[in-house]
Amino acid sequence: ASKDAAARVAIVAYTVVLLTGTIAFGDAGMAVRRLAKCWALFGPLIFEYKVLAWWARYACLSDDQRSLAFRRLHEKYAPLVFSLLADLGGVFVKLGQLLSLLPEGVLPDMFTKELKKLQNAVPPRPGPEVRRMVSDAFGRPLEHIFSFFDDTPIGSASIGQVHRARIAADNREVVVKVQYPEVSQTVELDFTTVEWVVWFLDKSRCEEIRQTKSYYIKE
Repeated sequence: ASKDAAARVAIVAYTVVLLTGTIAFGDAGMAVRRLAKCWALFGPLIFEYKVLAWWARYACLSDDQRSLAFRRLHEKYAPLVFSLLADLGGVFVKLGQLLSLLPEGVLPDMFTKELKKLQNAVPPRPGPEVRRMVSDAFGRPLEHIFSFFDDTPIGSASIGQVHRARIAADNREVVVKVQYPEVSQTVELDFTTVEWVVWFLDKSRCEEIRQTKSYYIKE
């Protein structure tokens, strides 16, 4: 128990350090908003599931009564979790997509059904916005780099999208992978928040979150 408490304190401390660092470097607004949105939902969710689990254990509920009580909680929170993940995007959408692919029975069916919606819940950014991102990344107008740039992406995901283009200097056709700028600003704090939530729900899954983080960063 003491190890569990120490680990929770460490996660809290790490989150505070990341948040403080983010504030110091000027990304305070985005970081605080994302953190607040996440815990505004997952705080009550964790509390209600923990209380229900405790009550079901000591109130001598029948299997049917226990199933009904948890079903009502699933019906309440599954749509809210989907909406939150879709709104936050980035890390949260990626994790939601991965969770939706877990074998049957790992998550309640209602959560799996809602999370599957995230497979198609990432609309691409509009062409003018993407062009600005590319120009900002190169530090010069896009027209000086590419003689052709297709505003319609050939693919989009939680962290960015891919476009066809032609290099102005030699007319080579290429694909340009554009990463959304907020991803690099929030990835550390987002994964720490997710790990913290998972710790309270099922600490045995924390290592999977760390592995997902490694995969996500390489992507």
